[in-house]
Amino acid sequence: MASLGFIQYINKYRFFILSILFIIGLYFFLRLYDLTSLPLFIDEVSYVRWGILAQTDATQRFISLTDGKQPLFVWIMWPLVKVFSDPVVAGRMVSVVSGFLTIVGLFCLTKVLFKRNAIAVVTSFIYLLVPMTLLYDRLALYDSLVASLTVWSLFFLVLLVRLVRLDVAILLGYVFGLGLLTKSSIQLVMVLSPVALLLSPGLTKKRLLRLGGLFFVSIIIAFFIAQIMRLSSYHHMIGTKNTVFVYSLSEILQNPPLGVWFTNIHDLSAWFVSYMTLPILLIGILSFVLIKRDTKEKLFLLLMSILPLLSVVVLGKLIYPRYILFMLVTFLPLAGYGIWALYSQIEKKMISLALIFLIFLPSIYIDGFILKDMPNAPIPQADSLQFANSWPSGYGMMDVIRFIDARSQEGTVYLATEGLYGSLPTTLAAIYLEHNHEVVRFPIDHPLPKKLPQELMWQAEKHPVYIVLNIEQQAPSTWPVQLVERYRKGKGEYYLSLYQLKLPSSPSEK
Repeated sequence: MASLGFIQYINKYRFFILSILFIIGLYFFLRLYDLTSLPLFIDEVSYVRWGILAQTDATQRFISLTDGKQPLFVWIMWPLVKVFSDPVVAGRMVSVVSGFLTIVGLFCLTKVLFKRNAIAVVTSFIYLLVPMTLLYDRLALYDSLVASLTVWSLFFLVLLVRLVRLDVAILLGYVFGLGLLTKSSIQLVMVLSPVALLLSPGLTKKRLLRLGGLFFVSIIIAFFIAQIMRLSSYHHMIGTKNTVFVYSLSEILQNPPLGVWFTNIHDLSAWFVSYMTLPILLIGILSFVLIKRDTKEKLFLLLMSILPLLSVVVLGKLIYPRYILFMLVTFLPLAGYGIWALYSQIEKKMISLALIFLIFLPSIYIDGFILKDMPNAPIPQADSLQFANSWPSGYGMMDVIRFIDARSQEGTVYLATEGLYGSLPTTLAAIYLEHNHEVVRFPIDHPLPKKLPQELMWQAEKHPVYIVLNIEQQAPSTWPVQLVERYRKGKGEYYLSLYQLKLPSSPSEK
């Protein structure tokens, strides 16, 4: 009888189960396909290096705090460094796993809000194809992890205001705490949590007091989890780093940065539309009018997307497109609702399916470039330059590493790299050549000196000496070097240059 009931259950929900399996399979195909084709860019290089150091040296577990970055991303990475031989894969798998947890969280959040499997499935499918989620789930950056924790915090927040239970408050506190160990932007979600009161079945004084008490429990738990960072003497660097990117309230009151605000409005709105794609953004907005119910739930999602965006407009001193990812994923259930409503409202299903295909077509088009031709991908220029077409991009560096590794098979090689640790060539060389004892690495601080360090001149008499330049594309004219190769950064006008130090061959030349 039990087996018969199970078979009946499978038959009843066959389409739903197949849809879930299809989404899971497509997710991992899109995220893992040719994962290393895009070289690490400068921020990824630092994070991967931290993960390697944290794995090999227990005293380095809080190394990210030296740069004002919380440690959870690095902590998740260090076991993966043992599993995957390629550090690029190890770093990016953190985002792949985080993205999968996001898609599961979106399904749960959408189901608990709208109580319809179909909307939850559509929302999950949208997450697969939205260009920003595809791109960032394939990069070794913090932001996919932040998005995942944001979605799960909203899920438990919705449960808390509806169920008013201590166990839910504790789980919410854990998620908030992990968010504080990841990035300061999770504080926006915590501050905006009262918006969830829209979803409360009733707002009696007694219920409000209970909710207030339970939310206080969540905040206390999150606070205590975050205190683990105080084990490092660099804990204060988080606040110092935030001042680079965020205006303080006193700065805004003393001298309101109106020009920056207008620039932020332009950039953030352009990035949001570009990465969401206009059709998906519009169908999300139309969800309010296509079916006029579930208004509070839809308003909650809209506010939890727009209010953080407005906060970044006002507080943002130096902003990047990655900051909007956690806001963008919060909007996706609205788009899922809109597509479901469109399909439900149109009687001729072939017409509705054709319209839905057109809604996804821009995403599919951009996704193709992200997977196969990143330098030409029609994404915001701020990201295109960083990831593929300007000096932060890692194009060329793996060619240099393979070249140096091959030369080291013949004997000791000196490799001088532009910039100290944290720079692209110096850190990548440390990642891949650290265990090659025939390669002696020699960082040259920036700006470049007019004369090469004397040690390199001495070593050039006995060993090959190569120099890699990344920001400065031309070696100073006073250096006795010969160009070996230049590697173009995507389709841009930036190059990685590899030189060999050539000493004068005769006393007269000296």
